[in-house]
Amino acid sequence: MDYVSLCLIAKDEDEYLQEWLDYHILIGVERFYIYDNESKNPILDLLKDYIERGWVVVHEIKGTAVQVMAYQHCLQIYGENSMWIGFIDADEFIVLPQEKDIKQFLQNFENYGGLAISSVFFGSGGNKLHPAGGQIINYQDRFPLAFEDNQLIKSIVQPVRVQSALSPHDFIYKESYYCVNSNRYRVDAQRFPISIDKIRINHYFMRSDTAFQKKMKRLGGAGRQLDINKMQYWQTIPTEKDTVVLDSIANILDINNQKIFKYQKNEIDFKDFLHKSIKNKLSPKKESIEYKYKINARDFISTHFELNNLIKSAKENHHWQQAKMLLLTSIKELPTFAIRYTGYASTCLILNEYNEAEKTLKIALSKFGRTYEVLRVISDYWIAKKEYQKAEQSFKEMLLIGEEVDTLARLSYVLILQEKYDEAVKIGMKIIDQYLYADALDNEFFKKVIQNCLKILKQTGRPQEAEIFGNKLKNRFPDVIY
Repeated sequence: MDYVSLCLIAKDEDEYLQEWLDYHILIGVERFYIYDNESKNPILDLLKDYIERGWVVVHEIKGTAVQVMAYQHCLQIYGENSMWIGFIDADEFIVLPQEKDIKQFLQNFENYGGLAISSVFFGSGGNKLHPAGGQIINYQDRFPLAFEDNQLIKSIVQPVRVQSALSPHDFIYKESYYCVNSNRYRVDAQRFPISIDKIRINHYFMRSDTAFQKKMKRLGGAGRQLDINKMQYWQTIPTEKDTVVLDSIANILDINNQKIFKYQKNEIDFKDFLHKSIKNKLSPKKESIEYKYKINARDFISTHFELNNLIKSAKENHHWQQAKMLLLTSIKELPTFAIRYTGYASTCLILNEYNEAEKTLKIALSKFGRTYEVLRVISDYWIAKKEYQKAEQSFKEMLLIGEEVDTLARLSYVLILQEKYDEAVKIGMKIIDQYLYADALDNEFFKKVIQNCLKILKQTGRPQEAEIFGNKLKNRFPDVIY
C-alpha cells in the first residue's frame, strides 16, 4: 500500500507533465493517477517510461465538466491502495517550506479525514510564450498574499474516511471525520483564510501570456466559463518575487540554494536537473496495478454531487424556497456535513425566517463547535437581528482563526453602526493597505464600507490620512468620485 498518491485530470498538458511528476516524486509522492480528458497526444504515450515503471496509472475520460467524476472514480477504485490521495491540477505544485518529505508531514494529520492546503497564485513573469525551463524556475512573480483566490483550498484526503468528492476543492467526509488546515482549524468550505507557513500550493495559473489567452477561451475543468474581464484585471495586479519552492528543493537535496538559482530562465537545464535528481527513485520498478484504461464518467456521478449542483443553481437564480428545501434534503442525507447546516441557516435569514435560522445554528454549534464556517453565519444572524455588539464579537473570533477581507469589511461595517469610528477606520485602512486588489472590494456593499471610512476621516479632521486613503482608492477605482 502506498502512503501518498496524487490524482490529476489533464488535457493537452504535454509540455508540463514531466516537470510536475518529477517535482512531486522529489517531495515524496509515491504514485500518480492521471485522467486523460481527450488530449490530442495521448498521455499514455507521453508518459510511457513512468507508466512502465509503475509510477503512473492513466485512464481515458471523455466529456466536459468531468473532473469530479474522475476524482470519484479515483476514490472508489484506488482508495484502498493509498492512505492519502491529493487532488490537484497540472499547474499546481505542493510546496513544503520546512519539511523534506510529504510523507513525514502528513503523519501529523493522520487523525483527520483530510488536509486543506492554501494556494498562492503566480503571474506570467513576463513570459510571452511558455519557456523551455518549465514552470518552477520561470514563474516567480506571485500575486499578493491578500489576493482573494489564494483562499481557495485543495485537498489531500484519506479515502477510507471520505464519502464522496463534492468539487475540485472539497470532499464529503464520513461521520466523525473532517478536514483541517495545517494549523488544525476545521475547514468546511472550499474557501478558507490562507495559511502557507507549513505547506502550500504554488498555482501557476496564468503561465505564459499565450497560455493565459488560451485558458480564457476554454471552459474550466469544473464546467465554468472563465470570467474574461476578471482574468484581464488579474494581469494588472502588482506581483512580488517568490522563490520558496526553489529554497525547498535545495533543502530536500541538501544543497546550497545558489546551485538552484544559477539555472537560467527559459533554458531546459533546470528541468533536466530536476529529472536527474529523481532518477534513482524511479528505479527499481514499482509494483504495477491492474486497471481498465477507458472509463465512463457518468458511471461515477454521486447523488451528493448532483444535489449540490441543484442547490447551487437554486441559489444563483435566487430561488430561495427551493434552495431551502434542497438544503433540508441534503441535511437529512448528510447529517454530519457542516456546510449544509450553515447554508440552510443563511437561506432562512434571506427569507427572514429568523427562528428557523437560530434553531439550525444552535444545532450546528452543538455538532461542529465554533468553527469558522459556523461563526460566519452566526455573524450574519446577529446583523440581521441588529445585535451589532454580538456580531462584532463573532467577527473578531473569526479573525483569530484566520484573516480575510470579507470578515474585515463586515467587522468595519458593524463598528460604524455602533459609532466606534476609530476602530472602524483603522480596519478600513488595513483593507486599503493589504487588500486593495481583493475581488470583494468590487462588491458594492464592501465598496460602500470603505467609502464610509474615508468620510469618517474627513469628518473627524484627519485630512492627511484622508488624502492618502482617497488616493489609494482612486488607483483601484478611478471611475468613482470621492
